Amino acid sequence: MSDPDPSTIIRQFRERPDSYRQASEKEGQVWGETFSSAEKKVLFFEDRRAADRLHPTRGLGLRAVLRERNLTFESGLSLACGAGRAERAFLEQGICKRFHGIDISDRAIEEARRLAGDLPLTYEVADLNRVTLAENSYDFVTTSSCLHHVLELERLAEQIWRSLKPGGYLWIHDYVGETQFQYSDRRLAMSTDCWPRCRSAIADKGCGAAESWTASTGLFPVS
Repeated sequence: MSDPDPSTIIRQFRERPDSYRQASEKEGQVWGETFSSAEKKVLFFEDRRAADRLHPTRGLGLRAVLRERNLTFESGLSLACGAGRAERAFLEQGICKRFHGIDISDRAIEEARRLAGDLPLTYEVADLNRVTLAENSYDFVTTSSCLHHVLELERLAEQIWRSLKPGGYLWIHDYVGETQFQYSDRRLAMSTDCWPRCRSAIADKGCGAAESWTASTGLFPVS
């Protein structure tokens, strides 16, 4: 028997509250382990040191874009914030004066609060499929590699819209492709076949790194 397709999985989660609750609890546990495990922290910092040395890129970095446009903000919101690394960097670099972070994992939020120190940061544990955001509260909302985890994406989009102040900005960095990031065997085979040739072509042009076609990044002003 073949595995159910993404549409079937989505329908089952919407129709069976217990199944959705179990899945969301499991996701919170997985991310809690990711952001609080001492072993995984060591691996994370090793990756960061390698990245600092090799200078890879994934599209336009948000902080570089904000500096280029001379944009600063009073109040920011970080969705699926994890242990809060991005918010701390934004505050320390003077990009935003205060930040609120939301994540499904209580362990990740505990770690974020511990690392926040005296910075003007607040955090809460919440499910992005069900969260209610304060209206007209933020002039900057950021989401990084999290929207493909969201089941009720249209609802969350509406919440983000109502939470932004007039003239606020929304930054999205996420994957694009089949529903819920479930690629068919054919698409995966095509990607595997194309990537070496794309990498060679980029190297021939003297570029230092490659942008994956499975990622999409954008800074969107909201009028």
